[in-house]
Amino acid sequence: MPDDIKFIVRLLLLCSLRLFVASDDTECVRTLHKSLVDPRGELKSTWNFSGEGTNGFICKFTGVNCWSPNDNTVRSFNLVSLGLQGRFPEGLEGCRMMEGLNLSGNSFSGPIPSDISRWLPHLSYLDLSHNSFSGPIPSNITELSRLSSMDLSYNSFSGPIPANIRDMAYLETLSLQHNKLQGGIPWQFCSLARPVSFSVSDNLLSGLVPPCFENFSASAFAGNRRLCGAPLGSCRLHGISDESIIGAAVGFVVGFVMAFYFPQWFVFSRRLHPYIFRI
Repeated sequence: MPDDIKFIVRLLLLCSLRLFVASDDTECVRTLHKSLVDPRGELKSTWNFSGEGTNGFICKFTGVNCWSPNDNTVRSFNLVSLGLQGRFPEGLEGCRMMEGLNLSGNSFSGPIPSDISRWLPHLSYLDLSHNSFSGPIPSNITELSRLSSMDLSYNSFSGPIPANIRDMAYLETLSLQHNKLQGGIPWQFCSLARPVSFSVSDNLLSGLVPPCFENFSASAFAGNRRLCGAPLGSCRLHGISDESIIGAAVGFVVGFVMAFYFPQWFVFSRRLHPYIFRI
C-alpha cells in the first residue's frame, strides 16, 4: 500500500476514534497554564477558566486550536513568540488527541522529555525553534511515528544526531541548524523514506557529508568547521585542519632542532629512551 494511502487511512482511523472516545482537554490546558511562565501576561486575557463546562470554551483561548469549535478537544497549540518561559510544558500529556505543537520564538529551556512519544502519540508537526532548549535529542523521539515536520533549530541541543531518525516514515522537514550538535551526520539518513528539507548548519559536526546530500545547498551544512565533502569543500588529509597541519609541522621542526643542538637532553632522559632505541 503506497505511503500516501497509508497516511490517509491512519488519519481516517484517528478521526473515527474521536467520534467514539469522549475527550475533554480542559484539565490538560489548565495544567499547561500553571506550568507556563508568562511574564508579559500574553495569555491572561483569554485563558479564562470561568467558562468551564461550556462546550468549546477553551477553543477561544489564544493559541489553542480544537478539532471542532463545539467541543473541548485540542488539535494543536500555536504559542508562538509570546515571551513564555520555563521547561518543556507539563500538562501536554493530557491532550492525547493533539497533532501539532508550535512553541517557537519563546524562552523555554531544558531538555525535551524522554517520553515525549508517550505524551503526544499523534503528533504530526513539532516546532521548538528559537528557544533555549538544551541536552540531547532523545533517540526515542522517533517513536512519534506520524511526525511529518520537526524544527529544533536555534536552540542549544548537544550530542549526536540520532541515526534512527531515518525510521520516521513521514518526515519531510528536519531543521537542526544553530545548535551544538556533535559527531557526524548519520549515513543512515540516505535511506530516509521521503525527500527531506534538511539543515544542520552552524553546529559542531565533523566528518564527511553523506554522498546522498551532494546536491543539497551548501548553506544547509555551513558553519561546521570540521565537516567536509560535497556540497562543501573537499576533505584535505581526512579532515585535518590547516591549523593542525601547521601545529604539527612547527612541533616537528622544534623537536628536530632540539635533538640536533641538545642531544644530551635526549640521551639522559629515561622517558625518551624507548624512542631513541626504536630509532
